[in-house]
Amino acid sequence: MNKTIRKALSALLAIGILLTTSLTAFAATAGDVNADGKVNSIDALSILSHAVGITPSKFDKSAADLNADGKINSTDALIVLKIAVGLDVNVMSKEDIVKLYNDSVNKACKQSKCTLVVSNDVDAVVNKVLIDGEEDPDFNTIFSDILESAKFEDEKFTFYNGKTLNGEKAEDLLSSISLSASEVKAATAKKQDGGYKLTFSLYSRTEDLTDNNDMSELFNFKSYIAEYPFTEITAVVDSNGRISSVEAHIVANLEAEANNADMQLYMDVSLTQHTTYKFSY
Repeated sequence: MNKTIRKALSALLAIGILLTTSLTAFAATAGDVNADGKVNSIDALSILSHAVGITPSKFDKSAADLNADGKINSTDALIVLKIAVGLDVNVMSKEDIVKLYNDSVNKACKQSKCTLVVSNDVDAVVNKVLIDGEEDPDFNTIFSDILESAKFEDEKFTFYNGKTLNGEKAEDLLSSISLSASEVKAATAKKQDGGYKLTFSLYSRTEDLTDNNDMSELFNFKSYIAEYPFTEITAVVDSNGRISSVEAHIVANLEAEANNADMQLYMDVSLTQHTTYKFSY
């Protein structure tokens, strides 16, 4: 395998790894699934009916998932009953949890001093690579060497009043870990040490990178598709409402077909990445 091919494959892999790193409010009253303006045992019964496959004719799903775990079941019905009898229930919608998370990230940007350490651990599996239509029997060994050399070292950033000494803005560097409610499939929030432990499961997504990548100088792309079937994020918010840590577990499948003057390339690679962001103040 010549140096040009090796360089090209290394760059394609690096793009894939970097891509995996660059990570509507309730219309109804929570629990009022029949929209009668009350939260009571009738709503709880409706939720239980829905959970066993018998959905009432008037049933608002957006008001039924009270613990925002992506499921409508007996747990939600129990929360409704607690609300109905006046017990103190901390009900947070998915949108509430996403806002809590984003606010904690934004608060980190406004501290007089904040240190961030980013760590990455990446594994990759070569499903298929064709060069001029043929497989290289030695490619898996070569690819292992490429992956080893592509591993990231820990990155450290220190912000003073929202900027590094080089003038980089914290809000720009942290924008990649912000979330929108539309991309979150399920969210949970648990109180912990005066703050919260948050978990997010994101919807699967597909990105077409054919015309949006940094490899145009080396290749003409016929197609370059990145699929993200699984993304899970765990975050800890401290007692002061600041983000303390974020852990992202991402699975990505990359498929590219390209050519240049020297060769035709087809690559199908699966990546698993675990990225950790640790904040100190």
